[in-house]
Amino acid sequence: MSLNIPYHFEGIPELGVSLISCRGIGPKRAAILAGHGLVTTFDLLFHLPVGYQDRTDFVQIAQLSERTEALVKGRVISWAEEERTRRGRPVFKIKVNDGTGELDLVWFNYRRPHLIGMARKGSLITAYGRLHKRTGRVEMIHPEISKTSPLVDCKPEGIVPVYGSFSGLTSRLIRRWIYSLLEANGKFAADPLPAEMLRETGLPSLFESLRGVHLPDSKKHSFEDFNSGSTSYHRRLQFDRFFFVMLALARKRSPARRGNAPVMKTPADLPERIESALAFNLTFDQKAAIEAIAGDLRSGFQMHRLLEGDVGCGKTAVAAAAACIAVMSGWQVALMVPTQILARQHYEYFMGLVGAMGFRPLLVLGGSSKAQKVSSDLISLGQCNLVIGTHALINESLRFHRLGLVIFDEQHRFGVRQRWELSSKGENPHVLVMTATPIPRTLALILYAEREISIIRELPSARKPVRTVLVRRERRQEVFVALKDALARGEQAIVICPVIDETEDQDLKGAVEMAERLKKLFPPPLKVALIHGRMGVDEKDLIMERFRKGETNLLVGTTVVEVGIHVPGATVMIIEHPERFGLAQLHQLRGRVGRGGLEAVCYLMVSEGLAEAAVRRLEVLEECSDGFEISLKDLKTRGHGELAGVRQAGEGELDIKEMLREPELLKSAKNWAERIISEDPLLERYDHRFLRDIIDGFAK
Repeated sequence: MSLNIPYHFEGIPELGVSLISCRGIGPKRAAILAGHGLVTTFDLLFHLPVGYQDRTDFVQIAQLSERTEALVKGRVISWAEEERTRRGRPVFKIKVNDGTGELDLVWFNYRRPHLIGMARKGSLITAYGRLHKRTGRVEMIHPEISKTSPLVDCKPEGIVPVYGSFSGLTSRLIRRWIYSLLEANGKFAADPLPAEMLRETGLPSLFESLRGVHLPDSKKHSFEDFNSGSTSYHRRLQFDRFFFVMLALARKRSPARRGNAPVMKTPADLPERIESALAFNLTFDQKAAIEAIAGDLRSGFQMHRLLEGDVGCGKTAVAAAAACIAVMSGWQVALMVPTQILARQHYEYFMGLVGAMGFRPLLVLGGSSKAQKVSSDLISLGQCNLVIGTHALINESLRFHRLGLVIFDEQHRFGVRQRWELSSKGENPHVLVMTATPIPRTLALILYAEREISIIRELPSARKPVRTVLVRRERRQEVFVALKDALARGEQAIVICPVIDETEDQDLKGAVEMAERLKKLFPPPLKVALIHGRMGVDEKDLIMERFRKGETNLLVGTTVVEVGIHVPGATVMIIEHPERFGLAQLHQLRGRVGRGGLEAVCYLMVSEGLAEAAVRRLEVLEECSDGFEISLKDLKTRGHGELAGVRQAGEGELDIKEMLREPELLKSAKNWAERIISEDPLLERYDHRFLRDIIDGFAK
């Protein structure tokens, strides 16, 4: 992962050197790196490990069956190429022996000359890789190997950082370049944090932290600390991300935290309007949230309210009530969502409320300049009072006539800057933020100190909890019989796979191959569709739209269906390799079925040979349907790398999962930010320009 903080180091020119001039990189590799945002030596130093490998001890081959990854040392007995894959592609195999047993090292994608050079009979080599059982034997898949001199005592490598690789640039290659940069640049003294802050927090310097994460020292921190991202070095770099965002927020709101805002009167018949339009009775939690929002809107002070609720709890109905109050008072409402699918879904929902609640909705998704001009004119003239859209809402050319309320759905997917840009299109408009990501109240109070919080935990009476079942290999056939029965009843189903394509080395079920199998199992007139992240936005939207309209019976895909799909007819979900997902993510996924009042079931297809600890973790979903409780259990049982995933928040953004992982660090960063801004609003105390440059970068 890259650390997305806009540091400025004009005083250290050697860190601004183009990577093209670095030894071992050259123009071609530099171009690949530049395509991933790595242009200078400074960028590469801040390309942080995605995880670590424990290579502190050699493991005897005879003991490998109990390990998932291991470091071994042995002599080459033989090598061979053989055809093994379904597609007939060759694999390369080196057999080694360490005196306790034999082990096959296997590659599916390889450079033949390199491996032949390593495979001379009798050569002593070390290998680190993932173990896989095949026909009763243990193999090491795609290991990282090194040839060892018989005259030198071979020692374990210690804790080794792992980097995200791309376009043929391996983790090992990137690691070597970063080591060289650290050694070549010695120790730089510049640090963006004031010295007094480092003293009081006890955090290490920036250089010490960078060196610590790239060159792990097992004497100072354990492997578990490194892999969970909890070393003092990781905490320092994480503190910087928290601190700079909190500093920008503190500076932004310092003149007036809650300015005067539109006064909106609540229609006397609002509860009746809502229940009549929605055709169901509101829950106690929904009524309480609406009452609190109505109080905010008539107070004359700017509302900053977080509406937090589990999947399917009815947050949108509460947002509709808030929007109704605004439009009935003569104001416009902007509703911003992260995806076009979700935007269209909300648009159709609010179109169904036009008569009862006075909405004149408009959907804004970008598109041609002519379409944008038409939308902008309608909005600026006040001819629509409810504008629903994606990031297109923050387009500079879009002007509101009288924006009084801004609603963000799935707000953790928007950055701080994007929220500012939309809110700035009105004069202190009220702000309502909705999220289905369960945030513990203590953390929410840190994140949203200037906001009130409403929590909806009670599900509408029509919404039943989704029954969740763990399925072992011997019962898989029963699941597909149940799926066939559900489709025969006219219901719909979703199958989730962890990867797009199956791979021999990972032994994971891919969405593409799964869709082909299910098309054979369920031939026409049943329709099976495939959706995944490599498809274009328009193609994905079309597939989702057909499924939502009932034109598709069975949807097979990856986790792109996690957010933004509301299909009342979907009652069955099957998730392959559920151990590859977090509990909270699985809970979000199963929330995509059972939304139409019918009983629904989610089958978790447990992989063969899965460790009992992993099975027990999944059993939480069988026993619990409370997203808040599941989120906390997930946080306790999953490590840094798994929880954070590969998605990194961009400049000016924080990922909710980052904050869940380090709430005390976030609180400290927030306190320091507010302290600094209260004492020195213009940041003039410090000799260097780091803080001012960084804040100006966020504020643009």
